[in-house]
Amino acid sequence: MPTFTLAQHAPLTCCVAVRAPQAIFDLLTVSLSGWDVRPEPKDKQVEPVIDVRDTGKLQVHSRSYTGARPHSDLINTLNDVFIALAFCVRDSKRHFHLMHAAALKSGGEISLLFGSSKSGKSRYIAERCVKGDVCIADDLILRSETSGLCEALGIPLRLRRPVSPEIVQKIDSSTLLVGHSICYFTPATCALMPAGRVFSPDHLFQFDEGYKLRTMDLSELDRLQLEHRIH
Repeated sequence: MPTFTLAQHAPLTCCVAVRAPQAIFDLLTVSLSGWDVRPEPKDKQVEPVIDVRDTGKLQVHSRSYTGARPHSDLINTLNDVFIALAFCVRDSKRHFHLMHAAALKSGGEISLLFGSSKSGKSRYIAERCVKGDVCIADDLILRSETSGLCEALGIPLRLRRPVSPEIVQKIDSSTLLVGHSICYFTPATCALMPAGRVFSPDHLFQFDEGYKLRTMDLSELDRLQLEHRIH
């Protein structure tokens, strides 16, 4: 099974060794933004930080995150690789933590959105980004505990299937990575902020029940990030 390295574009701030099937390598190459996916020479011994093990099904293992179960579906496996990668980046940066949040850039301004699982964050980001906004994240964002600044991870937008026809008709569906239950937009589907880009939100929102988006004061950001922090 090949070993390869995921490295953020210069200036390099994170480098992660991955051992996975060639198909996962190919999927990462077309889906991540701001990362170099580099195959390691076969004669070079590299201890993987993320290890995708094949025992008939694929399961992701890493130092900080292990997939809850093995998958026969490549896109579900890719989803676990993305989560493991996010944990690896967090662990490599002092005073940073992960939080469940979504963000987009529109007209030079950045909106940060909080909400519980299935509250509508991903759908909202997709609806905006197929119209030309830049996707920063639909689920995982880094935030510094010292500066308060956020950082993009370069992980693409994920939607549960079936995708809304209103969204599908606005994109080139051949650019999607489609699995059994989920699909990913790629940077060819909509603009995706590269990994390592640091930003501060201009607007803050929270999704309430019923897909209702509520404007929040920026002073609420510290409280919301504590509520949605990933340990």
